[in-house]
Amino acid sequence: GSEMCIRDSYSQLVVFKVNLKEIPKDIVITNKEDLVLKISMEASGFTWLSFIFKNPEVNLSLENAFDLKQQQYHYNKTNTTKQLIPKLSHRFKNIKVSGKTPVVNFDKLSSKLVPVKQLFTLNFEKGFNTNQLIKTEPDSVKIIGPKTALDKVLFIATEALTFKNINESLNEAIALDASSLPLDLKLSHQAVQLKAKVEAFTEGQVKVPIGIHNLPEHKAITIYPKEATVNYYVPLRIYNDIVVNDFKVICNYETITSQGKLLFPELHILKSEIKTARVKERHIDFIITQ
Repeated sequence: GSEMCIRDSYSQLVVFKVNLKEIPKDIVITNKEDLVLKISMEASGFTWLSFIFKNPEVNLSLENAFDLKQQQYHYNKTNTTKQLIPKLSHRFKNIKVSGKTPVVNFDKLSSKLVPVKQLFTLNFEKGFNTNQLIKTEPDSVKIIGPKTALDKVLFIATEALTFKNINESLNEAIALDASSLPLDLKLSHQAVQLKAKVEAFTEGQVKVPIGIHNLPEHKAITIYPKEATVNYYVPLRIYNDIVVNDFKVICNYETITSQGKLLFPELHILKSEIKTARVKERHIDFIITQ
């Protein structure tokens, strides 16, 4: 009767999810979720009843249980079933791997340096600024992951923060925004440091004599005005050191013929600490006197 059935032996196919162990450090598995091993095993109905599989899983060593062939790892059937499911081997018999065996796909890991893109904004309090190029430390970071994913990443952006009313030197950590990166990429840094020397700035004005370049030997010219008004913006600490010779204003005689009867002043700033400067006059009037 029914008792006989429970004692009878019969085979069933159980699908085990594969957990890979001993994965080489320089690869990433791309089909981890899809790996299963189908195992047929025989036991009495009684054993089957007491052994309801809850999410059956099996651990497999990628190094020992698989062979590398043509850029894929193929399950090798020489594994003894005792190794596969040691806990079960005394309660089941005729344990054998059945059907299609797992094939592991992988990508080689590589790395590259990408520049940090500054998406932060600096708003200075009136009268303050910096003379430095705004840089982050580091200004590029290493990304690590499958080569196919790396190739698509050209930069990594900072968070889009705004610093307001800045009136002292900056030393701020700014997080990198990894949200747009493919999931299987890792970053060498989670944040970068923004450092900048901030100081008081002021405006000044100076009159600079205008020179004429490329004037033909047989020509003479009178210009008006003879001096250009230059407005400049500098750190307060060097305001008193600014002299006329820190600027050069020239007009190129050759532009007269090509651009009508006007001379245009060109400003050359000769001191690196001057942040900005411009000539007030748009053009210079002239008379050719001979």
